[in-house]
Amino acid sequence: MQPTKVMLVGGPAKFPDRERIREVDDPTDKIKVQFGGGYEHFVNSGEFATHEIGSLPVFKWCGRTKFAE
Repeated sequence: MQPTKVMLVGGPAKFPDRERIREVDDPTDKIKVQFGGGYEHFVNSGEFATHEIGSLPVFKWCGRTKFAE
């Protein structure tokens, strides 16, 4: 399967814009992104957003987990 570019929306205000467009192997899987001492989690919303590179599946923020100590 070829990687798919997706758009991440929501999450912490300080989450970098450069991290919001990502390539994923399976656009049906939950996405986990390391950020600020933990992981931000995003799920496919079933929506699409227009971006300069085309129409991208939207993944919405659904929660955060901290690193295990």
